[in-house]
Amino acid sequence: SLLYTIKFETHSVDLGDELLISTPPIITFCSQIDRLLGGGISPGEIIELVGEPGSGCTQLCMQIAVDCTLPQQFGGRGDKVLLVDCDGGICVKRLTQISQAALSHLQFLSESSKEPPVTNLSTGQIMSNIHTTRCTDFTQLSSVIYNLNVKCEYGAIIIDSIATNFRYDFGDMRQRTNVLAQISNELHALCIKNPVSVILVNQVRMDGKGEIQPCLGESWSHTADRRLLLRRCQEDTYSATMMKGAKSGESANFRISSSGIRDCVHS
Repeated sequence: SLLYTIKFETHSVDLGDELLISTPPIITFCSQIDRLLGGGISPGEIIELVGEPGSGCTQLCMQIAVDCTLPQQFGGRGDKVLLVDCDGGICVKRLTQISQAALSHLQFLSESSKEPPVTNLSTGQIMSNIHTTRCTDFTQLSSVIYNLNVKCEYGAIIIDSIATNFRYDFGDMRQRTNVLAQISNELHALCIKNPVSVILVNQVRMDGKGEIQPCLGESWSHTADRRLLLRRCQEDTYSATMMKGAKSGESANFRISSSGIRDCVHS
């Protein structure tokens, strides 16, 4: 990648070695987050972003979606993305804005380096590789994930937010637990069979001690390989702290600009 050089850490997944090695990680356009992730978001892994409303989870999801479609030499996968919108927070106008900024940045990098020029790539092409679907209840979500296991043509699956359809729709907690377990199993099966990255957004709650905890309970916490807690620090400055996985307890700072997710100017 021309953006910055980061040592990529591989993760234990069940994909064939050749397929895993040939599939690059997805970078986020923030070097601090990518270093925290060991080089980016790996193929065959599930990452969960946890945070309150306004913590940057949806913005990071949209940035990842755009980045996945970019050519590999610029930190992408040149792949399609599926954005599963459960909250109604995915904004096409914002995705287009992030796409335009990413393309402008790649053109600048290409002109100032020996890399091949960015040709045959437009904002429209980036957007055409980002597919969105709206899921307003858990049955729709379950159906989408099941169908992906039948046929997956995506490099990344992003679900924002996994908790939305499970916080209030269930009177029977046993049924909720069973449905979540099924979804967890389907997502793991998806990652075993395909070189795909799964990014989930989870909401938060306050526990008895007044501390922020992810929703959906203890059993669900085993679904993700890595879990990041996102917080808003200042007007446009945010932090991501590793809650689960290697580098647990370490943090990265980032900002959200009109261009998308970027490094903090004075980090």
